[in-house]
Amino acid sequence: MPPVAAAPKPQVPATPPPAAVPPVAAAPKPQVPATPPPAAVPPVAAASKPQVPATPPPAAAPPAVTPPPAGGDEIVDTVPPDAPKSQIRRVGYLFAPQNKRELDTLMRGLDESIGSVSKKPLFTRKVLLAQIDESADVPAMVQKLNSLKAVLVVAVVPDPKAGKILEFSKACAGPKLKLVAILPADVQKAAVVRDLAVDVMLRPSEM
Repeated sequence: MPPVAAAPKPQVPATPPPAAVPPVAAAPKPQVPATPPPAAVPPVAAASKPQVPATPPPAAAPPAVTPPPAGGDEIVDTVPPDAPKSQIRRVGYLFAPQNKRELDTLMRGLDESIGSVSKKPLFTRKVLLAQIDESADVPAMVQKLNSLKAVLVVAVVPDPKAGKILEFSKACAGPKLKLVAILPADVQKAAVVRDLAVDVMLRPSEM
């Protein structure tokens, strides 16, 4: 008997290699927003110092004003501070109510006249400046002038020989106090001012 051919073994298909597993993508990390840089802090301006106004220079001292005695007007002292007492005369001034302007004119003229003496100028210390009318207390005025050590009284009145000025002239008659009465119309006459300047020169000084 012919040999029996062995039955062919069934062809087992080759096992295919396992399919490649695709790599698992890593889960994306959550995007954390970047922290913005801190905002630049503007520099703090230094507080400006308050402007202190410059101290103004001291004002020139006004002429000394002597407080008026009771019943008198305000007096501006025109005597220089360094004037020797031997060149100062203490003078009181009286005026009728309507003649204050004329008295001011006379005082200026007298001061200019006695102050212009080159070798030894004189100055009037105005110790009283008062109005004299029918209500004036003449004895009190004379007493005030004596207490102020006045040596001369100059009055500008319309009538030197009537009313209170006549009473005044009698009350101050004597060696210590002399009265010179001048009419308002004469206060600018050179001869009148010159004679009054002589009267001032002949009176005792402050010493």
